[in-house]
Amino acid sequence: MTARFPLVLLLALLGVAGLLLAPLPRALGALYVPQSSLLSSSARVVHQDGPLSGPVGKVLSSGERVPLEVWVVPHSHDDVGWRMTADEYYVQQVKKIYDTTVDALSRNPSRKFIVVEMAFFSRWYREATDAQRKLVHSFVANGQMEFILAGWVMSDNANPTYSANIDQMTEGLQWPYETLGVVPVTSWNIDPFGLSAVYPTLFAKMGFKGGVINRITYSDKDLFKATQHMEFVWRGSKSLGAEVELFTHVLSDHYSSPSGFDFERDQPITPHNVASKANTLVREFARRAAGYRTQHLLIPAGDDFRYQNAHAQFDSWDLLIDYINANSEQLGVRIRYSTLSDYFEALARETAVTWPLFTGDFYPYADNELSWWTGYFTSYPQFKRLVRTTEGEMRAVDMLSQAAAAQVGPARFQHQVPSTHVSPLRQAHAVAQHHDAVTGTSKAYVMEDYVQAFAEAEPSTRRVFANTLAVLLGGDATPAQLMDLDLAGRLDRLAPGGVVPVVIANSLAWPRHTVHTLPLDRSDVVVRDADGALVPSQVIPALFDEPSLGRLPYELAFEARLPAAGYRVYFVEIAPLDQVSEPRSVLNADTPLTLRNEAISLAVTPGQRNLAIVQTDLLGTAGQTVSKFAAELRFYRSVSTQQQNSGAYIFRPMEDIHLPLDRYTEVTLVEGPVFSEVRAFHNREHVLALRLHHVGSVADQAQVHVDSRLGEIPYNTEVVVHIATDLADTVFISDNNALEMHARRPYDGSAPQKHFYPIVSQAVLRSEADGTSVAFLTDRAVAGASLGPGAAEFMLHRRCSRDDGRGVAEALNDRSVIRSRLTMHRTGNVSMDRTRAQLNIINMFPPLLAACGPAAANATVWEVDTPVFSMLQAPLPDSVHLLTVKADASAHWRTGLLRLQNIFEVDAGLPEEVIDATQVLDFGYSLSEELDLCGINTADHYVRPQWADDSGSVHVAQNPLSVLMRPMDIRTWRYKLSNPY
Repeated sequence: MTARFPLVLLLALLGVAGLLLAPLPRALGALYVPQSSLLSSSARVVHQDGPLSGPVGKVLSSGERVPLEVWVVPHSHDDVGWRMTADEYYVQQVKKIYDTTVDALSRNPSRKFIVVEMAFFSRWYREATDAQRKLVHSFVANGQMEFILAGWVMSDNANPTYSANIDQMTEGLQWPYETLGVVPVTSWNIDPFGLSAVYPTLFAKMGFKGGVINRITYSDKDLFKATQHMEFVWRGSKSLGAEVELFTHVLSDHYSSPSGFDFERDQPITPHNVASKANTLVREFARRAAGYRTQHLLIPAGDDFRYQNAHAQFDSWDLLIDYINANSEQLGVRIRYSTLSDYFEALARETAVTWPLFTGDFYPYADNELSWWTGYFTSYPQFKRLVRTTEGEMRAVDMLSQAAAAQVGPARFQHQVPSTHVSPLRQAHAVAQHHDAVTGTSKAYVMEDYVQAFAEAEPSTRRVFANTLAVLLGGDATPAQLMDLDLAGRLDRLAPGGVVPVVIANSLAWPRHTVHTLPLDRSDVVVRDADGALVPSQVIPALFDEPSLGRLPYELAFEARLPAAGYRVYFVEIAPLDQVSEPRSVLNADTPLTLRNEAISLAVTPGQRNLAIVQTDLLGTAGQTVSKFAAELRFYRSVSTQQQNSGAYIFRPMEDIHLPLDRYTEVTLVEGPVFSEVRAFHNREHVLALRLHHVGSVADQAQVHVDSRLGEIPYNTEVVVHIATDLADTVFISDNNALEMHARRPYDGSAPQKHFYPIVSQAVLRSEADGTSVAFLTDRAVAGASLGPGAAEFMLHRRCSRDDGRGVAEALNDRSVIRSRLTMHRTGNVSMDRTRAQLNIINMFPPLLAACGPAAANATVWEVDTPVFSMLQAPLPDSVHLLTVKADASAHWRTGLLRLQNIFEVDAGLPEEVIDATQVLDFGYSLSEELDLCGINTADHYVRPQWADDSGSVHVAQNPLSVLMRPMDIRTWRYKLSNPY
């Protein structure tokens, strides 16, 4: 880990008043401590009784000894689901926390408390008495209560997309702003298991002035302490640079109270023991202070779900604080209750101090050398897929519903469907970003509860979508017709010539020419467009047919041409003859199988356990180029009999190598006008398939789709798809949250679990010799690694028989059957960065079935006014992504947020784009001044001059709404519909 530690002294002064930050902790769980004492020695607390030999104080770099200034931050870390469901936690614990804390704060104005998760606090406030609400307002006004981070949850850092985290932070931050007039300005990112470089970037764009983190690898934390790098300036984005740097504090030990000072579990402080306990505590302060550069020391006082008895905590801390301050000269310490603002404002006054500069992320994370938290990058893959597809559904609903409201007028649309109907799905998706939800690290029944939240949100979401499409389609369309998506059920009632209209939506700001698939239970169908013309289509047996799991036996694939940010109506028609493309056996074929389209040709040779492929690129500027790769399903055997087992969090294989699955029992070839596919079966339980499209855009046809079907896997099995390429001298590059890419340290032959990284949507193998690259696009968050030159592997599924001792107290017994897709694209260096960036967004948010119309005897029975629709004045440039168009849930469809993003990185070699934000949407609207990323305050409200880069102004002279979109930049406005009625 130390090889990627580019800490450089930043000669930038932290000299701005008002710098805020905030902390909030959670327990390590049952931590495995090997006999060799692998845990950092600094994590151990040695208790000594008796008087101190002299004042503790702090010796500064100047040699001056000054008193330690200790800032005690009371907090409770409240997981929105983990070992209990979110509702159980709230009812049984969280309500008590806020009830007793509000009462305790009212009894002593010096007491303080920080609030973090809005999913819980907003519910408590909604249920609170008038008296409790008044107290909250008074605590906010006098500084006793501070809102920090204030996301709907404290999200995971590894698995969410950047856009999903923006959404959940927006959902959270808007609550204190709208309810209390509070704008949080610090982050508290203290429990995610490793830390992404995207988060300081996003937090800076949200107006945050600093942040607190905790879980970095034990060896890194030891190094940071030894070199006094526990506070640093974090530059997360190489593209945006100093503009998005975030001052960052690393907690010394954990986010829990100092050992022995958790007064809901430990001995309370009394007049009889206060002197002894104060001496012990002061020694602990001195130990921790050694890792920091100033005399200021932040001490978290709390833990998971603490302050259910807030009086017990505060009463003991009151005695300690009073005693230490009464004896401050002898002890060399001054102490007080604090919020994060208090701490960082004090730190900001230390203008002579310089700070290190850190670039990069903190992956992978380990709390000792045997325990690498890389398993949760894959745990519960079906839930990770659900989170991804739900985000795509929300995008389409949010965008098109605003277009419908603009068309009929927001007041009329509000009467049809209240804007609050979008909230249940937004909040369910926000909760899913929690660091024990999308991670797959909660108990099984809690994971089921997260899924149930999506299901319960679906009816209101469908109502919004049905009303939206009825407005936009016009003609015979009604909301009642469009409520459900039961295409198969509608087709069952039809004779030959009968049709069911389907509305296929594209939420991206670029037109799509691609292949779209729909599940069916019959194969005698064709597809027509709104003009009655046949569309190239193909029916194939599904990769796996399991009616008990709700999976239908056939797939209908057809060529879809979709407008930017809109939809197109197609008609699925019952044909007089069966249209199925039956697979044929090619297990013992004598010659390679050929799959070919306009862009590439694949010669596929099935081996005993892998598919060997020779790829010929047909459209290369230097003529045809030939490359080779092989795809194979392999598995690791999990450690399950030692002190440190593989589990929901931790990946620990028995051997440093993975093993191949059983030999293929069958290999089949499916051919048709839309795509061809080779399928290789391992005893029909597990399938590896290679698919090549014959229609679609050139970029779409240049991709190779590697599909996997995994049946129920045995205990202690961790399955990967392994790709071996002919690239030489390769570097493995992976994404942070589907945003920017990071080159990873080369494999050094050590334990493989140390070399897996979170792959949210994309990874790249790049040859250092000639720049040739292969990009891998995933359909959900997975773990990925390169454990040899030219090779990459992606973990698809895992099941473990033992708990890994990190708190969930349950084995990862995931018996689900999954289907996953890995999409490969090969090209040259800079062009790869450009093509990959757009393909990444396209892969993340594919077209979706928005609605099914009524079954009809023929296409003329159901006529609509607008079978093809786009909500844009024109498609956006390839580099500009329409990140957000969504109504404010409380504004009756009148206002909402517009976000635009330049998706290219700084090294893609492309010019900046100038976009007139007032000319994007094809309906009447006006824009506010530019806002922070979550749409709370105007962008110039947040002044961070200590790190400001004034030379990178983004505004074009005399037109602040025509913006220069620099690489990786995201810009936000609030729009207002021109027609308020």
